[in-house]
Amino acid sequence: KFGVESTIVDQTDVNAFARAVRPNTRLIHIETPANPTMALTDIAAVCSLAKSNNRGITVSCDNTFASPVNQQPIALGVDIVMHSATKWIGGHHDLTAGVVVSSKERCEKIWNTAITLGATLSPMDAWLLLRGLRTLGIRVRQQNATAMQIAQYLERHPGIEKVFYPGLPSHPQHALAKQQMRGFGGVMAIWVKGGYAHTANFVASLKLFAHAVSLGGVESLAVHAAAMWAGTMNDEQMKQANVQPNAVRLSIGLEAAEDLCADLDLALPPRHNRCRLLRTQEHGGGDEGINWHVSDNHSRTGQSLGCCRLRAQHWSWYPSKLALLSVRWRSGETALRPCPPEGGHGRRRRNCRP
Repeated sequence: KFGVESTIVDQTDVNAFARAVRPNTRLIHIETPANPTMALTDIAAVCSLAKSNNRGITVSCDNTFASPVNQQPIALGVDIVMHSATKWIGGHHDLTAGVVVSSKERCEKIWNTAITLGATLSPMDAWLLLRGLRTLGIRVRQQNATAMQIAQYLERHPGIEKVFYPGLPSHPQHALAKQQMRGFGGVMAIWVKGGYAHTANFVASLKLFAHAVSLGGVESLAVHAAAMWAGTMNDEQMKQANVQPNAVRLSIGLEAAEDLCADLDLALPPRHNRCRLLRTQEHGGGDEGINWHVSDNHSRTGQSLGCCRLRAQHWSWYPSKLALLSVRWRSGETALRPCPPEGGHGRRRRNCRP
């Protein structure tokens, strides 16, 4: 419409940028990490390409996924950095805003254009944005740490095919992430074992993770990537972009890592063999308690997690619903799916099943 041509390239391949450069190329735009695949672009290498041979090509970077705490592209040679301030900078899922960072000369041109077009931030949104900036560093650092815990947990989970998180050594560009990022962010992509329907059911089964398309706020969010992009991309385009039918994007908030792992575990297949319960005391009815020994089936040794006392009223079982008990241990809070009693009493061991 405006006579502007564009070329889409594989942003993980610097040579692909070099092959796409034309005599009339004026701008190279990158996003790293990329949404929703978590693929990275070598920022310094692309900037070197843009400035070589007196090309003078402007480089812009969408730094939303990383946040300014974890990555500073201008220090690596980028000319213009953009953020969706709706995400990490706002941090509370309650405003809509954007940020452009560049030289004073460029910012004045952008500002004049923004005023002409009428894209002006409301006073309330500006106040909320200032509030978010005050806690940006501490929020992002905590979300980095929690995301790393969850990524490591999911990488070992039998219901997960693959985890894409720059902080994991298994990420194909982990070395590049360590080179250009201070922290690895609070967003990851996972491939759930199974197809589209299986993955949709997993996302719908989550309780602590809200099913929403934003990211970077205090609440954790999950979105089925293929479902989100279905309205704008066909199957072939999603295949080219590596958006798999079983891909899920997770944005980690400020909830406890243990609680988030428990939520993911209960929503993921296989939903069996979660724990082993060993009844050690007779149940006399009424409100008397039962002592249970709890072992972890995810460890090869069946490591003991401790003992708990459950009162009789917790044992209301229905064919269509399972109770979820949270039992506080010395080491924190552990979520359990207990096995319902099935006639008879005394010592017995049973697998937990939905």
